[in-house]
Amino acid sequence: MKNLFYTLVLLPVFAIGQTVDDFSFVPSTSDNNMSVVFPAGTLNDFIGGELMAFKFDGSPVSAAFPVGDDGSGGIAAMGIYDLCDCYYLSEGDPISFGILMNGETIVIIDIDPPLTYQANGFDVASGTLSFTVDGFDAVFGCTNTAYLEYSSYANIDNGTCSTINVFGCTDAEANNYENWATQDDGSCVYFTPISYQLSSGWNMVGYTGTADNNGIVNQMDAALGNGAGTANTFQVIKNVSGAFWSAAFAQINTFTQGEGYMMFVNGDPTTVNFQQTSGYIPDILYQLSSGWNMVAFTGDINSENNILTAMDAALGNGAGTANTFQVIKNVSGAFWSAAFTQITEFTPGEAYMMFVNGSPTTVNFQRKLLVGDLAEGGIVFYVDETGEHGLVAAEEDLPEMYPWGCSGSVISGADGLVIGTGLQNTLDIVFGCSESPIAANMALEHENNGYSDWYLPSFDELMEMFNTIGNAGPNGNVGSFQDDWYISSSEFENDPTNVWGNNFSETFPNPGGGHKSIPNNIRLIRSF
Repeated sequence: MKNLFYTLVLLPVFAIGQTVDDFSFVPSTSDNNMSVVFPAGTLNDFIGGELMAFKFDGSPVSAAFPVGDDGSGGIAAMGIYDLCDCYYLSEGDPISFGILMNGETIVIIDIDPPLTYQANGFDVASGTLSFTVDGFDAVFGCTNTAYLEYSSYANIDNGTCSTINVFGCTDAEANNYENWATQDDGSCVYFTPISYQLSSGWNMVGYTGTADNNGIVNQMDAALGNGAGTANTFQVIKNVSGAFWSAAFAQINTFTQGEGYMMFVNGDPTTVNFQQTSGYIPDILYQLSSGWNMVAFTGDINSENNILTAMDAALGNGAGTANTFQVIKNVSGAFWSAAFTQITEFTPGEAYMMFVNGSPTTVNFQRKLLVGDLAEGGIVFYVDETGEHGLVAAEEDLPEMYPWGCSGSVISGADGLVIGTGLQNTLDIVFGCSESPIAANMALEHENNGYSDWYLPSFDELMEMFNTIGNAGPNGNVGSFQDDWYISSSEFENDPTNVWGNNFSETFPNPGGGHKSIPNNIRLIRSF
């Protein structure tokens, strides 16, 4: 009964009072030790940990011994020794055991039946073993909440943490899709279907519906907000050439995507929304002819609507608005021209008369960004195969140079080289290096042009900048880089000293290693 009493009442004191520092304990010499063996396989789950014995009050009574590669363990539990001023185990005292994992987690071993101290004795932990951490069953997994693999049930880290858990919008169909986000945080914002207000009398309306439509009457019946039907709402609908539809006679029977139409509303004002069932329709390409055109502004209500900015980006000829159009005017006759301007913004869903000076071209108000464009807070230097996502570089370097940091240490996970790994590298550096200020934490704290999600480029991302908007780019150094050395977020694999970088003063790639402790030029990037 004495042993059972100690096991139930005194062992919890050990579990509460034990500290990691105890595993550094070095016992005094004693000739009254007791050998305890944990057979092979007994401690398989704890290979790599340190095994130790403790007195019922939580004080250590042995040195720490590594668990064997075969899952075995052995310790020498010390008894009272007259020649030292120490207080170890007395005859019959219960012995408690613990394992230190990863240098930070203490696992308590409960043995049923418990072992008791016998001077110069030997015993095998042959009973039923259970393992707990802070009173809960030991569970292996990722214990760091910063990682996607995190398990709320795990209390012993097993090295499975690998992907930093970055919250953001993960839906590629959303306006603010973030390809670096690993967990959706409900922040996705979606394109809003275009609803356009019709007035009584003449309107100039853009067709923003699908390219494969089922006719003017069916499309308009579904789009009207008054529910009255096309025949009861419109006296006439006509295109830029004057060809028309009416309830009595029709020369045109279908809409052309991206084209504008003159529409005369007979009665009360109402709305028209060609996207009620389809949702916002992106990437509408419309062909412009020389001379007069009637063109729909198909940009979403949240898109760029400044006439000059939106049209410059939308034109297929790349010549710019001022060089392409003589005039752009609305249904009231208010106009924009290079010489004088009465209107400065487009309205989604409205159509505009546009006179093209020269050769035919195309217009697409959802034109995919191109390398070299100023957009998304910086200079586009990479666009993926979809044409919808890519990378931009900040227009300028950070105002000060910073070191990479933590020279002499290998930062786990910060060695990604390819395009798409820069953010993860940056997060890994900040997580694994406590020095400050360093390039990585200055990157994550940076705000510029309304964006706060900047990070350090990986090596391939750094080289992509050099080859597209740096000295090796087709248009030269449009990124205004210094004739100097720039570092990436990519650590040399298993190298505590060097990181990848490139000399931007050359016109050909000149990559190499940069020292972690030396401040360098930093050009941040972000994804879109």
